[in-house]
Amino acid sequence: MFADVHKAYDQVWRDGLYLTLYATGVRGNMWKIIQQWLNRANATTAWNGIRGPRVNLQQGLRQGCVLSPILYCAFVNMLMAEKPGALVPMGMRTEIKEFFGQGLQMVPQDDSECGVLNTALKRRVRCLLFMDDTTLLAKSKKGLETLIGAYQNFCSKFRMRLNVKKSQLMHFTKEDDDELEVVSKGVTFSTPKNPKRELLKERLRSLESKVAKFVEAGRAWLCAQYLAEQTATSRTEILTLKAQVAELGCSKKFLGFRCDSKLGDAHLNGQVGRAKGELWKAKYISRRVGEAMAVEYIRGHVAPKILFGMELVRSKNAGTKMLQRWNALVSEAVLSGGLVDGKEFWEGQPNLRKQGLAAETKEAPWDIQLEKRRIEFLRKLVGLKPDSLAGAMVAARAAQGVYTRFIRLAVGLAASWGVVVGPCGGSKATQKRWKKALQQKAQRLAETRLADLARTWRSKCASQEEFMHGRGDGMMLATLNGRDEVTKWADLLPGQRATRVQLTRFKGGSFPGSTVAIGKRVRGSGDLKGSDLDDVLKCSCRKGRQTSMHLWLECEKTRTAREEMMAKANDIVGRQGDERERAQWAVKSAVERFQHVLSTRTVMRFHVEKAIRMGCLPRLMQTFAAVCAECAQENIRVKVDVTAILKARKS
Repeated sequence: MFADVHKAYDQVWRDGLYLTLYATGVRGNMWKIIQQWLNRANATTAWNGIRGPRVNLQQGLRQGCVLSPILYCAFVNMLMAEKPGALVPMGMRTEIKEFFGQGLQMVPQDDSECGVLNTALKRRVRCLLFMDDTTLLAKSKKGLETLIGAYQNFCSKFRMRLNVKKSQLMHFTKEDDDELEVVSKGVTFSTPKNPKRELLKERLRSLESKVAKFVEAGRAWLCAQYLAEQTATSRTEILTLKAQVAELGCSKKFLGFRCDSKLGDAHLNGQVGRAKGELWKAKYISRRVGEAMAVEYIRGHVAPKILFGMELVRSKNAGTKMLQRWNALVSEAVLSGGLVDGKEFWEGQPNLRKQGLAAETKEAPWDIQLEKRRIEFLRKLVGLKPDSLAGAMVAARAAQGVYTRFIRLAVGLAASWGVVVGPCGGSKATQKRWKKALQQKAQRLAETRLADLARTWRSKCASQEEFMHGRGDGMMLATLNGRDEVTKWADLLPGQRATRVQLTRFKGGSFPGSTVAIGKRVRGSGDLKGSDLDDVLKCSCRKGRQTSMHLWLECEKTRTAREEMMAKANDIVGRQGDERERAQWAVKSAVERFQHVLSTRTVMRFHVEKAIRMGCLPRLMQTFAAVCAECAQENIRVKVDVTAILKARKS
């Protein structure tokens, strides 16, 4: 059971706390200071600038004080404490013995139903305490009833009010039926309810009742054949619903981590859902403030919240799902803002390749961050002292030479990263250097992944045909210039948010009106060979398919705009550049100059580079947007033609 106490700090019984501290060994002046410090606590109300009378607080701890958590831990530890931590006078021993017997001490030690056997420590663990979060563990329902009764007695004697609504059960089992209900001292505790699961169960009960009626009707009526068919259909649906109900097991958050009855992927699925809920926020910030602020919001606010506890998830595809959510968030941040047409960046086109968008931010992708967090958590485990429960478990596993799957995974990650994981002792400076080195390693891995992506693309573009008809984000890969591109573009194109967003979209292959984009949206078009679609997807300029690279480099529709852009760039370099910069510009080929303008590379003085982008790119993006609209009008029949080819091939 996950027990919850109502207003934990405000309910602390002070006389019980003073006796607890005395029995623990806190005596003398320190004991008197704590009493005076708490007994003199008072509070007042304030409304509209007017303060009310001061009222002395008769119970509870001071809110916000650094000493309050320590005092609360000492107080709630009486649930499990076996004996005093210091000698007590003879006249108090009877009362102290009774005082130390109001919690789980009431449960016999040889009760095998209470507690869960820890194979590493070879003893039963009945309870886990973390501040006001109490977890009772039992092997059976009977044992859980015993522990709950003892806990209720402790709360009653120590004047703590149990929050019945928030105190919930969790039945860890491999069976489909994971619901549990326990009644103790007139109070009912049960597993948490899943609204979606309850709806499915209601539908399941309705179908089972329907099947029973069909069976009875089939025995009495003549239309038995029809009823038999309806019964078979309903029974198939019943099996499907039972499988769905089994998948939607009970789940409960504990210390921010979502546990489920099957010890499955409840936390992973929950964090994926939370990340999906952040998409509209990233889009809103991008449109209101700019893509740089949206990317910073993802890095500083969303990432810590979504990655919390993910190092404890055992699923093999956790990294893949985290990377997918991160790509989606960065896409919304980078591709959504600045435009006033009200359309989403993905409307009217197939799915875009998003790997290259990792260059837009300085944050490492979430799958790399997940691996980093697992290595950090492994170091914490290795450095725990044996006097703690987790430290004792790790030490016992190490002595036996048997490690859990999680530790084996983290050890393998540390080896692949080339990181030495030792105890996290030493000075704070040493620990800080280790964390900094690990962070730098994560950044290098992100940079290496990006460089490998561009290198692989270039190696596949051996011929002109592969270069023009390959990846849609080829121009983005061709103009890569490290990471944190959002900040660089904000400096090179200040006040031109629409231009920046359009440039990133077009470089990523977002040409919604092109023949290739329209053709790919037809279901089943991926099964067709390239030669089957050459005529349908050919551009009206007759130079080849209307791919993104075709529109960037060779299409007659954009040729004038490209030539004007390069003439403008040459003019700016000639007028504002010095002799060295003009010489550097002269040795570049036409393609290199074109890619230089589309990238954030700066080989000349910054004001010259900024003038080139400000003078060339806004006009180019306006032309490209007009070309997309023109192509959309021309290519109305492409979808119909591709569908006809698919039907002809099937027939």
